[in-house]
Amino acid sequence: MSARILAVEDTPVLRALLQVCLTRGGYKVDLAEEGQSAVEMFLAGAYDAVIMDIQMPLMDGLSAVARMRAWEKGQNRAPVPILALTANSEPSDLRKCLEAGFTVTVRKPFGRAELLAVVARELGARPAPPAAGRILVTADPEFADLIPPFLDTCRRETEAMKKALERRDYAAIASASHKLTGAGASFGFGPVSDESRLIETAAKSADDAGISTHLEEMRLYLERVSVVYP
Repeated sequence: MSARILAVEDTPVLRALLQVCLTRGGYKVDLAEEGQSAVEMFLAGAYDAVIMDIQMPLMDGLSAVARMRAWEKGQNRAPVPILALTANSEPSDLRKCLEAGFTVTVRKPFGRAELLAVVARELGARPAPPAAGRILVTADPEFADLIPPFLDTCRRETEAMKKALERRDYAAIASASHKLTGAGASFGFGPVSDESRLIETAAKSADDAGISTHLEEMRLYLERVSVVYP
């Protein structure tokens, strides 16, 4: 059965975008325009996850999530994932979201793939690869001895960055991703450089959701890539 998600956003165009993204991702979606109505819907309904904007009229996201968590505690219910939608990038602002009761933050502007990856992760599902099959990369034969150990290094660094994310070691993530950014395209693996650059940017902003999303994209790419030599 499809998961049921409450999406809370006061801007009509973003509310519509959330509905389209989540519906096409296979989820059932209910919409709310502001925090007070979101709290009322949350208390009356059974939701598997909530996606909520921070800055809204009448009741903001921080106040709304606090009421939701208090109700869950009073009802002895397990906390559902509540994702904060925010354009703020300051680490102190992101910490306020987590301290208020949000599970994770999603930065605005967000892409559909990024949003669905975070939702799937928080619901305990593994995002499906964007396409089936192998990714074939034609490489310079002179690099034949260097490419396998390089790809192994990329896989080890990806796992190491995941562990660093668990302990919020953003400096280690930024350092590791920076090294891969410079090397990936040099060996002919452009997506390694692209995803590493995005991981580094997210690490510098303490953007857990962004780091996690692009680490998963990196993992999927490295899992599927195969090298052929002309």
